[in-house]
This record gives sequence, C-alpha cells and structure tokens, in this order.
Amino acid sequence: MTSKAYTLCADIIANKATYGLDLWQDYADTFNPANDYGKETMFVSDHCKDPKFCYYTVGSGASGGAAQNLTPWFTNWNYPSNSGINSYLNASGNLVNNGPSGMVRDSYYGRPYIRIRPNSYVWPSGSNAGKNYFLDRAFVNRNVDSRFYNTFYTTWISNVAITNNATTANNSRGISYTMQIGVDTAIWMPDYDIPEAPQFIGTRPFKGIIIPPRLWTNAYFPSVRKFMDPSRGSNINDPSSRPVVIYRFADVYMIGAEAAFKAGRLTEAKDLINVIRRRAAFKRPTLLQKTKLLLWQWKYLSQMLPLILSWMNVPASFTVNGKDGMIWFVRVPWFGGLKNGIQRQVNLFRISIC
Repeated sequence: MTSKAYTLCADIIANKATYGLDLWQDYADTFNPANDYGKETMFVSDHCKDPKFCYYTVGSGASGGAAQNLTPWFTNWNYPSNSGINSYLNASGNLVNNGPSGMVRDSYYGRPYIRIRPNSYVWPSGSNAGKNYFLDRAFVNRNVDSRFYNTFYTTWISNVAITNNATTANNSRGISYTMQIGVDTAIWMPDYDIPEAPQFIGTRPFKGIIIPPRLWTNAYFPSVRKFMDPSRGSNINDPSSRPVVIYRFADVYMIGAEAAFKAGRLTEAKDLINVIRRRAAFKRPTLLQKTKLLLWQWKYLSQMLPLILSWMNVPASFTVNGKDGMIWFVRVPWFGGLKNGIQRQVNLFRISIC
C-alpha cells in the first residue's frame, strides 16, 4: 500500500503542470484569501454568500450557535475585551486585565470566539522540563521557519484612539499618551520572554501591553490568522464566506514522503519533505534587503540549510515533525493527523490542549 501511495503522489507531482498544480513560493500565499481557489488548492468545501443555498445574508451578523460560524474564529482570543492598556501582574504573577481596551472588533482580526488555543503548558519536570508543545515542538525553528508568523497573529495594531494619563490607576509607565490608530501596537505577544511585561521593555514604557509566553492562558494566546476573512469589510459580525480547503498540493508531498519512508525509500522521502522545508524557510525580502540582493540571497541559503535533512539521518518521526507547523489547525489534515502520527507528539505535551 505504501509503495502504491508513493507512486500515486510521485505521478501527481511529475504531472503538476497538466493538472494546473504547484506550490506557492511563500507559505503565506497559501492562505491568502485571493488564492483559496489557486494553484495549490485541490479540494474545497464551499461556503458562499447565496442566501438560498448558503444560509448567509450579508449584514445579518449571524452569531451564537448558527451554522454560519465556521472555524476561522474558533482559535481567536477575546482581544476586544481583554486588552486593557493598564493590565498588570498580580501577586501570583498572573495578568490582570485593566483599563480601556486598545482594540475593538474588526474584520481583519476577526470575531473573538474561543474554542481551541495553542498548548502552552510548560512542563515542570521529566524529559520535557521547561518546554511546551507549541513553541518547542511544532514551531521550534522560528528563526528560520516562516510558518510561525504566517500562522499566528502576534501583534495587534491599535484600531481605537485611547488616551491614557500618567495618573490613571495601574498605569505604571509614568507618561500620558494617546494611542494612534493604525500606528501604535495595542498588543504584542512575542515568542520569547520580556521580563518587564506587560507595560515595559526593559526601562522603556510600552504604549500597549506585552503578553509573553509565560502569561499565555485560556484567555491570552496568539490567534490563528490563516483563515481570517477581511473581505467582510464593515460587516464585522458576518460569518466568513471563504471555502474550507480540505486538500492542498503540499499534502501530496507530505503523504508521498511518509509513504516513501515507510516503504524504505529514504532518499525519495528526504527529497519530498525537503521541498516543503525549503518553502518554509522562504521569507519575503524587505525593501532594504532588495537593495542588497546578493546579501539576501546568501541569507536565504543559510536559512534553508538547517531545515534540509541529510538522507543519512532521517529520523522515524521526520514526517510527523514536518507536519506540525504546516497543517496547524488546517481542518481535515490537522484532525486526521491527531489520530495518527501527530497524536504521539501531542501526547508528550498533553496537559492543556484546549
């Protein structure tokens, strides 16, 4: 069976031009709403705006348990209500929401429906002591792997003008200021610790709030951005009309690599999964980098190398580890993976999955 699966995947890849298939160079483009029906998409479940066939009337703001409320919102925290700019730490070291919020609900950051969050529990002992599944397994190579920042919102730019006086209760910054819409950062969730959070970086006051990993809970966590639907515009309470993409061309590479590995074809397995890993290492150059093209090309090459496997060192879990970041909460592949290889990884970090 594994040999047949590999053969089928290899045939699809070899004939991708015939089928109109290909990978986007940038992982971020895979989840661009404009590309929902693009060259990497193979099978979708549509969700349209037709009121007769899709139970969706534009501007109706369907909510609650309505069928229109799809998964784009299920991994979002309540950023409009829990982002008080004078939030502080209590005696137990927990974040206490305080002061006016630096955010209001909008179409870009989505509807704040909490159902699933990243597992950020840090193990106190054992083989995973000091680690959590989210940052130390699924997205461990964040310095070279673009998928972390292309999967999650870690910054929320202020969309409401809030004035904060130096004498306001729990404002420890010692300054007065007004948040500038579209300019100031209302919330920052770095993937590393900021000891002076939530109101300072070192000795410098921060206008919004900083929420590092040690403060992530069921109420505060990076939100999945891949499925957000900014096309709703002013109808911010409407459901999404983006399709649920069930199968992508990248899945062909992953399944082919796993099948090749199980069939003992390690070289072929390595070649297939490295296509996905090279894509993960791609980052769009900044304007400064574009003026220094040769420097950027060398940087890009050096970033790819740590992600590329040697065929002499292909671990038994290599396809599983590669999947974690690629299919994080990608509907069918994610939940299917939880039943198979990824479940073994999650079980190692199983305290607070939801």
